[in-house]
Amino acid sequence: MIALLILLAGFVSFLLWRAMGERPDFDLRIRGHRVECVRGEVPRSFLHAGAEVARIAGLRRGRIRGYLDGKSVRLRFSSAVPETVRQRFRNVWPHEATPGPRPPRSGGPRRRARG
Repeated sequence: MIALLILLAGFVSFLLWRAMGERPDFDLRIRGHRVECVRGEVPRSFLHAGAEVARIAGLRRGRIRGYLDGKSVRLRFSSAVPETVRQRFRNVWPHEATPGPRPPRSGGPRRRARG
């Protein structure tokens, strides 16, 4: 009986640990040379550049997850993405588009960009 309670407590602890674990800010799926955003938001330029990298590398499937790490984004890849291709994805990541602290919104009128 005590062994069962210890096992149950361990299982509950494991579930809580997993629930509180690190969650990605965005999740991308690579399918048939296409890169699609499953969760979160990424710059459209990265989706297009990533699709080109996948096409050139012959990558048919995989996953890329992004974790906000201070002021930068850390990219993590599934095991289906080879190391050389991972570096290509890192090279096309738009570092200037990395989200940082946002300034507070003012209550003033909004202006539209001309173009």
